Amino acid sequence: MNATQEKAKQSEQIARASIGRLRNELLAETWMLTNGQPAERKVTILRGWLLDEIETRMERATTVWEDLFPNEMQRDRFDEWLTADSAPGSDFVSPLPYLS
Repeated sequence: MNATQEKAKQSEQIARASIGRLRNELLAETWMLTNGQPAERKVTILRGWLLDEIETRMERATTVWEDLFPNEMQRDRFDEWLTADSAPGSDFVSPLPYLS
């Protein structure tokens, strides 16, 4: 790995760690701010990192819910949010309600 690739890898690790420290409200707000932005490389990379963190948190929330209520039928919160966010004719949907 050359110096440029190493620097890019370190920058990504720092960015992902920063995103991981965001409160749910700020994570959702950051996601919503990227909606409608031109699909430039930096925006798509940021959205990918945000999606990874949102998915991780929703999986954690689902796991906690399943531990508390093992007999309840569970839906995948991440897929539920993605479906709502990408429905035809709908506005962008904040992930915040799905993170709690």
